[in-house]
Amino acid sequence: MMRLFSSSGNQLNEMRAGSDPAGAVWIDLFEPTAEEAAAIAPFGITLPSFAEMREIEVSNRLYRVEDIDYMTVVLPGLRADGSQKALPVTLILSPDRLVTVRYHAPRPFATYPQRAATSAAGCTSPHRIAMGLAEEIIGRQADLIEGIAEELDKLLAEVLDDEGYSQPGMLRTTLRNLGLQGELLGRVRLGLLSLERALSFHRQIHASVDADLLHIIDGAMHDIRALVEHGASVSERIGFATDLTLGLISVDQNTSMRIFSIVAVFFMPPTLIASIYGMNFTRMPELTSPWGYPLALLVMVGSSVLAYAIFKWRRWL
Repeated sequence: MMRLFSSSGNQLNEMRAGSDPAGAVWIDLFEPTAEEAAAIAPFGITLPSFAEMREIEVSNRLYRVEDIDYMTVVLPGLRADGSQKALPVTLILSPDRLVTVRYHAPRPFATYPQRAATSAAGCTSPHRIAMGLAEEIIGRQADLIEGIAEELDKLLAEVLDDEGYSQPGMLRTTLRNLGLQGELLGRVRLGLLSLERALSFHRQIHASVDADLLHIIDGAMHDIRALVEHGASVSERIGFATDLTLGLISVDQNTSMRIFSIVAVFFMPPTLIASIYGMNFTRMPELTSPWGYPLALLVMVGSSVLAYAIFKWRRWL
């Protein structure tokens, strides 16, 4: 799918489907087809394949061909099936237009066109549109980190709450949710780091193009570093919450094993007595005594009571 945007003043306007891409300042391609790639080719732009976008080498993610920059970042977003994934997005920046290539739906690509007018970078050039999009991406990652922190507060409150702690299966559910939040935070931090690297690449090449834009780039990189540090602190809290949950699960398991051990100890003396009188020897005087059976039962009960009394005296119960 191809979306075309033109700029008028400080606003982005989406063009009608089927319009000439030559009049667009931003071309957003979602799962581009061969026909769409052919429509972009006259601008001197070669679209990278999805496999090429996934390459992790810096030379495959940040490079320049003549006067066109190719910058690939990894962003969290939704796939067509509704699953959350962190996939590469390529920003292709030429003197005349910005082309973005993606295979999932990060939210900033849907929200930025409506908010472009409020962006500090503005929409007067492809470089400024790219920076405005970067600012929107940074803002989205900040929202995700705050959402993770809020969800972490709720999970910790559930773990530390005596009423919630007593609910069966609650700790297992909490541990799973902590894992989901940790995975999301990992995708966010990966996106921030890859975006910082792309902005640094862009700054080095275009330091002399727009002096005012350099201040915006520097501010965005400062925001990214602050978010990375904030993400690290949230990650530490997730680690603490995970350790706490695992510790409580271990305490529950130890308590269950302790109960089974105590019950086994209570039944050991009666079992010993029953085993003795279960031996098939000819000369066992108690077998012929009319009081043998009741006496054996009494001794069994008494041994269990004695074991219980010893446990209470030693404060093992």
